[in-house]
Amino acid sequence: MTLGDILSICGLVVGVIGFGFTIHQLRRTATATEASNELLVNVGARMKANHLLVLLPQLHLLSDELDEAVLTDDKKAVTRALVSYSRAASQIASMLDTSSESPELVDMLRESAKAAGTAKGVIVGGTNKSLAVVVKSVTEAMSTVSNNASELISSYQAKVS
Repeated sequence: MTLGDILSICGLVVGVIGFGFTIHQLRRTATATEASNELLVNVGARMKANHLLVLLPQLHLLSDELDEAVLTDDKKAVTRALVSYSRAASQIASMLDTSSESPELVDMLRESAKAAGTAKGVIVGGTNKSLAVVVKSVTEAMSTVSNNASELISSYQAKVS
């Protein structure tokens, strides 16, 4: 056996070991990528839950704002509360709609947002009706949404904790 033959055999052994090491590293990389993707999905779900935990309680506050504005017969405050509620409800409905988590609540949110927009239009357009009469259907829808939102808040708090 010549020196060239020995070096060729050594080169072959090093090549085989290097190839085996490369395959091992590729497997580790694939496993790490899968774990990374899973983590990314979990982080995305958690961020969405946190965002909803911030937004959902706003529905309660906006409902209280509307009630107070109606009691004080303040058209501007009622209009602001209706617009704010409509925007918040639509945003939350869009977020929930992507996950198909609470389809009934999504429908209620969209209907109540539409009712809020309609009531705002009636107020801005001018009406002889009292504010309480104009927003009655909206406040009822908001109350139903608020009750269902409370259940969802509890659900998300349990998930995040």
